Amino acid sequence: MQSEQITRPAWLWVPEHTASSAGREAADLARSIGQEPDAEEELALDAILSERADGRWAALEAAVICGRQNLKTWTLQMSVLYDLYVRDVGLVVWTAHRFRTTQEAFRDIHALVDNYDHLRKRVKKVRTANGEEGIELLTGARLDFLARTSGGGRGLSGDTVVLDEALFLTPTMMGSLLPTLSARPDPHVRYGSSAGLRESEVLRNIRDRGRAGDDPSLVYLEWSTEPGGCARPECDHKAGTAGCQLDDVAMWHAANPALGRRISVEYLAAERRALPPKEFARERLGWWEDPPTLGDGSVIPAEAWDERRDSESQIVLGERLAFAVDVSWDRSVSWIAVCGTRPDGRPHVELVASQPGTEWVVEWIADRVEQYGPIAVAFQGSGAPVSSLLEDLRAALGDIALAIAGPDLGRSCGAFYDAATSGPLIHLGQQPLDDAVALAVVRPLGDAWAWDRRKSPVDVSPLVAVTSAYYAWAAEPEAVNVTDSVW
Repeated sequence: MQSEQITRPAWLWVPEHTASSAGREAADLARSIGQEPDAEEELALDAILSERADGRWAALEAAVICGRQNLKTWTLQMSVLYDLYVRDVGLVVWTAHRFRTTQEAFRDIHALVDNYDHLRKRVKKVRTANGEEGIELLTGARLDFLARTSGGGRGLSGDTVVLDEALFLTPTMMGSLLPTLSARPDPHVRYGSSAGLRESEVLRNIRDRGRAGDDPSLVYLEWSTEPGGCARPECDHKAGTAGCQLDDVAMWHAANPALGRRISVEYLAAERRALPPKEFARERLGWWEDPPTLGDGSVIPAEAWDERRDSESQIVLGERLAFAVDVSWDRSVSWIAVCGTRPDGRPHVELVASQPGTEWVVEWIADRVEQYGPIAVAFQGSGAPVSSLLEDLRAALGDIALAIAGPDLGRSCGAFYDAATSGPLIHLGQQPLDDAVALAVVRPLGDAWAWDRRKSPVDVSPLVAVTSAYYAWAAEPEAVNVTDSVW
């Protein structure tokens, strides 16, 4: 390892193992292609490529959490070159949340392989067609690049699976992926990400396991700083606010090991002025956007909400079913909820889909309408972010599109409140919904009230979605035939 001063991760956990040469060999391979590693990059390679005495990986999973353009993508790229050229792993699959990010990773690795004879001469074939990018060696070792889908982990199985942009992973993806690795002789899953978003349930679980420092199946590195510490507890973190920790250059250095090398202090200062404080704090200081815990001040009492939690609850096939769509106030994410009937006749509400943006919504819901035949798809018909989809939803769904507006908006919230506090409603206990129920703020609506997106301290669109789904389900008496599970 280089003798330069090292910015050590705030959290580092490696299970017990016999010191191996894998990290050093990966670093040497990097040097052979002009990629001299920083001390932190060498540390990360050594950790995630840790082996046992028998040569197997020290842990099933390895995660590197750090801000952008620091080390995580480079470390993952060098690790997969080591898999191909030194360890001779059969199939390596590189995935990212966005297709463009996946393509960029392919172009970077392809350029390195193509520019150095000792790598290029061992290549049998390179696939460059969009969506089919990959590199195959003469040994048969293969590196495939795939963009992840919301449908799960289908196609992601390999001996090594790289999950870049891990803050966007969903439980469905992991539930599809991990069981497929059980038949591999020595599988390895590698995560790379910035600090998590509020919706990053999978990554948050990895973080909690890694920080605990006792998980034998996980290697974990995280460069971050502790939130808070501003001169004023009520600090709004705007650029230039006296005593704000987001302006502390020492904090920048602690969370950004490449600062002063590939990233300049001047650039981060400009980025600080340009980015929203929350995004700068997450990306450059490693402050996670954690959801709040269920509190006592919610409109719906915590005790009542807890009493209606049933993680094993299921909707009965053949009974009535309604979907609903809502979009967060800043349009950053859309949510789809369902309400159906349990075996005991009680209504079951559940969040069934969420993705960034709105472009995916109409096609997603139209596919489910054709497949499951719900009685209605509800959404707010005016004055809400989802209302911009009104015409597209009506065109795709026809008569079952239920635009809730005017007095019906207050009625829907009142009906949901009654069902959740003294009525029959059942929910699974999903974190985004729990958070919204805990802290949602309401606004007056004539003699009624409605959920207030802008004033609520959390994204309440999951709550708006299930509220609308329940209203559509309860307002429609006719049952429909559902031939398969919604899931």
